[in-house]
Formats: sequence, C-alpha cells, structure tokens
Amino acid sequence: MSDISFDVIVLAGGESRRFGIQKCLYEISGVPMLVRICRELNEAIVVGNVEVKGYKCLEDDYSSAKCPMNGIRTGIKEVRKDKVFVTGCDFPYIKRKVAEKLCAKEAEASLVYYNGILQPLIGCYNRDVILRINNSECSPLSIIREARTVYLMGINELRLYDGQLMSLINVNTWDDLKPGNTENYWSISRYYDNGELVNLLPISFRNY
Repeated sequence: MSDISFDVIVLAGGESRRFGIQKCLYEISGVPMLVRICRELNEAIVVGNVEVKGYKCLEDDYSSAKCPMNGIRTGIKEVRKDKVFVTGCDFPYIKRKVAEKLCAKEAEASLVYYNGILQPLIGCYNRDVILRINNSECSPLSIIREARTVYLMGINELRLYDGQLMSLINVNTWDDLKPGNTENYWSISRYYDNGELVNLLPISFRNY
C-alpha cells in the first residue's frame, strides 16, 4: 500500500455529443468506464450529472459542459489533502501507479507529456494552486500556467508504471471503441483485462 496521500477528482460532466450517450456509463467488459476509474483510483470525488450506484456524484455547481475548470472548482471544495489527482471519466484504463508517482513529485503541478502534448487530465496538482486560479479560466491548462513549478512525466518514465501506456487511452467517439488500427500506437492489438481478451482502443487527444 502506498503512503502517498492525495485526493482524486474525476470529471464526469460534458454533453458527450460526439459519443451520443452518456459515455461515462458506457460499459467495457461489463463495467461502466466511470466505475472502472473509481475502482482503480479508490475513493474519488466524482463531478457531473451522473448517477452510479455505490458512488457519490457531485452536481457541478457551475455547469461545466464547456468549461472543465468549473468541474474541478466544484470538486476542489471536497478535497482535504494537499494534493489532488485530476482525470476524466473517459480515461477508462488509468493506472493508480501513475497517479501515485505524479503526486509524489514536489512540483506544484505534475502531469503527463506525450508526443508534444500536455495531458492536464492525467495530472496531480497542489490544492492551493487550483484555488488561486481566476474563475474566468476554463482550460485545465490554466493550472499549469499558475503553478510556480511544473513536472512533466515523459513517455519513458510513464512506461515504468504503465508498460502498455493504457493510461493514455481517451474515449471521445464511437470510433475510439472500434478494433483495428491500433498498430499505429502499440505493437499489439489486444490485451487481457482480468483474464478477458478485449480490444485496445486507439488514443485520441482532446483539444483543451
């Protein structure tokens, strides 16, 4: 058991227009994506207009469909630890080990950096930094701009804690769930989830 202390915010808002249904509740191997994340990260503060049995979900105080920072602002009210790991419900294969290693860094903001792109929703932040951000800011990247010190976890380090880079998988559209074309991202096209063979999802990056 890790002795690294941090809270977790999972953003489950948004309109899921490209997906067509509430994607947080879409089941992979019989388990909703949101539930998969909460189980992996243990206790999580879920923000969004969703209902999941066994989990407390906070209704977004600010309506964050087009403003992810507002969802973070809602969740930060429940954060009691000095550090908070922030992710979205559409990262169904996020690894707790990645969260632990990011939150163990001394920087005010620590996040994954892959292929020239910052991944603010695979990041751990000092609570005080989030509280300093102006309410007019909508992008999670504003946390990085506000932080005095920033740590970027590159691909080589990420592989140490997530050898197949599953934490990078981001589900935005139905196309992301289709098998095939994964050779552009990994040398294998499938992996085992609790003994069950499932298709890997192609990575897609969001415009923050």
